[in-house]
Amino acid sequence: MPGPIYTSRDDYATPVNILVRNGGVKGDMRTVTALYRVRSVSENKIVNVGGRTLRCHDLFAYPLYVAAGNG
Repeated sequence: MPGPIYTSRDDYATPVNILVRNGGVKGDMRTVTALYRVRSVSENKIVNVGGRTLRCHDLFAYPLYVAAGNG
C-alpha cells in the first residue's frame, strides 16, 4: 500500500503532478461520466496553472459510478 501523499501550502504543483510524483501513472485524457458522494472539501490551496496563480479547494469524494463518456 502506498504511503501518504506529501504536499504543502508552498507546493504549486497540479493535482495530477502531485499524484505522478507519488507513484501515480498519468494516462491519456478521456471523457468519462462520474457520480461522487462528497466526503469533505479542503481549505484554500494555491495552484499555478499556465502561469496564472489560482486559489481553489480540493474536493474529496467517493466514486459511486464511473462510465465511458460520449466523446
